[in-house]
Amino acid sequence: MGGLAFCRQILRICGIFCILSCGVFGNPLDSLQYEESLDGAVVEAVISYKFVLKDSLPTNERYRVSHALQPTKNAQIAYECEIDVSDYDISDDFSFFVIALLREEKEQVLQCLQKGAIGVKEYGLSRESTATQHTLLEIKPTRVLASLHNRALLLKVLKR
Repeated sequence: MGGLAFCRQILRICGIFCILSCGVFGNPLDSLQYEESLDGAVVEAVISYKFVLKDSLPTNERYRVSHALQPTKNAQIAYECEIDVSDYDISDDFSFFVIALLREEKEQVLQCLQKGAIGVKEYGLSRESTATQHTLLEIKPTRVLASLHNRALLLKVLKR
C-alpha cells in the first residue's frame, strides 16, 4: 500500500470515528438516565474466594466472579444481601454491568458471603529449628442471583 493510499485510509477511519463519537450513530441507551425499568432483570453469577497466609503473612488472594454457564433450576435461596451501588452509572450491557459491580464491590460481596459456609484450613510444619504455618480461607464457588433494585444490588445467595 502506497503512502498516499495509507493516509487516505487513516483519514477515512478518523472520519468514521468522528461521526460515531458525535452521536450520529450512537446508541440511544447511552443518553438514558437510570430508571426502574431494570428492576426484575436477574443475572446468575458464580463467586469464589481464596486467601492464603504463610507464617502470618498474606501470600495469595484470588477473587473470581463469572457468569453461570447454566442457570440453576428450582433454585432455593439461602439468604439475601443488599449492596449500595448508587455511585455507578448503568451501562448498556446489563449482565456484564452486574458482573463488573460484583467485581468492583469485592469487600461488600465477601461480607455478604461470610453469612454462608467458609472453609478454614490450618496446618503447620516444624523441621529442625524452624516452624512454618499455612492458613487457607476459602469460600467455595457459590451461585448468586444478582439484580438491581432502587440503585442497590440485591444478592440472593443460593443453597448448594
